[in-house]
Amino acid sequence: MKKYLHTGILIVILLLSGFLLWRHSVQTRVSHEVVRVADVGAIAWVPFQVGLEKGFFADEGLSISIVSVQTGDESLKALLSNSVDISLAGIIPYSFVALDHPEIQVLALNTFAKDNQIIARKDSGVSRPEDLIGKKIGYSKTTASDIGVEFFLKNHGITKGQVTLIPMKPFAMPVALATGEIDAYSSWEPNIINGKKLLDTRAILFNDVLSTYTWHGSLMANKTYIESHHSSVLAFLRAWKKSAQFTKDNPTEAIAIASAYTKIPAEALKQIWSRYDFVANPSPEEVVSILRTDLLWANLHRANPLATIPDPVTLLANINESKI
Repeated sequence: MKKYLHTGILIVILLLSGFLLWRHSVQTRVSHEVVRVADVGAIAWVPFQVGLEKGFFADEGLSISIVSVQTGDESLKALLSNSVDISLAGIIPYSFVALDHPEIQVLALNTFAKDNQIIARKDSGVSRPEDLIGKKIGYSKTTASDIGVEFFLKNHGITKGQVTLIPMKPFAMPVALATGEIDAYSSWEPNIINGKKLLDTRAILFNDVLSTYTWHGSLMANKTYIESHHSSVLAFLRAWKKSAQFTKDNPTEAIAIASAYTKIPAEALKQIWSRYDFVANPSPEEVVSILRTDLLWANLHRANPLATIPDPVTLLANINESKI
C-alpha cells in the first residue's frame, strides 16, 4: 500500500513540476521586451517584414515597435535622439553619423542591394545618360542616392557642374519627376518602381552596371544600448538571421509579404528580386573595408572634413557570434 502511495505522490509532484515549468515558459513568452526599430521601408529590408509576419521576432521574446522613416539618414537621427533602439540604414548614411558619433555601432552588415539607379523622363529629351547634361536631377543627401548619382555621373563622363542636383525626400521624387519639377532622380527601390508606375511609357530607366550603385544595408545601435540590452540584441539578430534565410529559401512567399509591405505588385518585384542578397555574410575584413571606403567618402563630402576618420574596427559592435 505504501508503495502505491509513494508512487502516487511522485506522479503528483512530477505533474505539478511540469505544470509550473509550462506556466513559466508561457509567461516568459508573453512578457516580450519592446524593441523600437526605425524602418526605411526599402526592399532591402524585406527580411524585417518577413520576420514580423512569420513571428520570428516574437519567438525570440521581442515585441517590435516600428518608427517609419524615409531615409537611412532619418533612421539614424531617430537613433541619436533615442526615439528608437535599432536603426535600419545603409552604410553611407551611417558613415556621416559615425564621423561625429562613434558610439553608434554596426550590429551587422546583412544586405547587399544592387538597386540605386537613375530614372528620367523621355519627354525631357532624355534617351541616354549624356542627355542629362544641363538637366535637373533629384537626390537624397547623405544616402545611397547621393553616392549613387555621383557614381552614375562619373561612369558616364558627366561632371557635377554639368547638371543641377536638387536635394529632396525619396517619396517626393516620383511626383516631382512626373510634374516636370526635375528631369531625373537617383534612388533605391521601391522609389524607382513607383516612378515607373507613375510615368508609364514616359519613363526611361538607366539600370546597366555603370548606372547601378550597390549599397550595403546594416543594423545599428548605440553602444550603451548594446551593452545594457545585450540579450535583446542577440535575440533580434537571431530573429533577423532566420528571417533572411526564410526570405532566400521561400522567394514566392517572401515576395508576397514584400508586395504587401511596399505596395509594389508581386510581378514587378519578381523582376528585380535577383538584385538583393538578403543573406550577405561578409567576412570581418570585408566589413571593415566597406566601412573604411564609405567613411572616407562621407568625410570628403561633409562641410568640415576630419583630419582622420575613426578606425572602422572600433565601430563594430562586440557581439558573440556563437549565440546568434
